[in-house]
Parts: sequence; C-alpha cells; structure tokens
Amino acid sequence: MTLKNLIILFLVLTSCSSSQLITQLSDEKLESLIGEKITVIGAAINAKLGAMLTTSNGSTIWINDLDEWPEEYYLGRDKGKTLKVTGIVIEKHDLPVFISKKEDPPKSGTPVSEGADIEKARRRFLLKNAKWEIVDE
Repeated sequence: MTLKNLIILFLVLTSCSSSQLITQLSDEKLESLIGEKITVIGAAINAKLGAMLTTSNGSTIWINDLDEWPEEYYLGRDKGKTLKVTGIVIEKHDLPVFISKKEDPPKSGTPVSEGADIEKARRRFLLKNAKWEIVDE
C-alpha cells in the first residue's frame, strides 16, 4: 500500500469514528445534524416515551430504543447521573399531540393551537446506537 493510500484510509477511518460535542440542542441545530454522530453531556432522565438526556441548559434529546435508563444511571424524581452519550442523530414524528378545542374533553398528549404544524409538533430528535459513560461529577 502506498503512503497516499494509507493516509486516505486513516482519514476515512478516523472521520467515521469521531463525533462532535454538541452543547446547544436546538431543533434547528439537531435537524442539520441528522445522520451525524454527535456527543452530548447531560442528565439521564426517564419519561413516558423512554429514556432521554437533559443538558444543563434544559434542552433534551431522546435515546432511541431505550425505554428507561438502567437503575444505576437514573436515580428517580428527575435526578439522573451526568452522562456523556454518543450516537447518531435521527428524528421521529411520534409525539402525541392534538389540536386543543375548548369544547373537547381533556386528552392525553400535548395540546397545540389550531393551524399549528402538526408534523412539526410531533417531531422529536433521538440518538441511535447510543453509547454512554458516567461523567465524573
């Protein structure tokens, strides 16, 4: 193998395995990162829709295919260990939302106003193939 081929192979292998540390999890930022491998630091939290990570500024990202954090990571009452989680950003449109009308009985889910973009309201971002480790506190 030539030196040029070795350099190309090295760049390909290292670019595939590296991830970028993301500190701001806005929808716009996550949308631009779909399919990318990222690392996020935050607290492990269990919710009705599964495990999620909450950053220090209050933004969240869900963990794909994880119903709840293992016992040693989530301490209950919205108190979880601080974790460094790496995974590939994906999106799903599966949040339970409904158009809120005064005359309707109470419903489960998140109410949105009439005329709102339902697909956008149903969207959430997740980390696929997530790996995590506890961050020393």
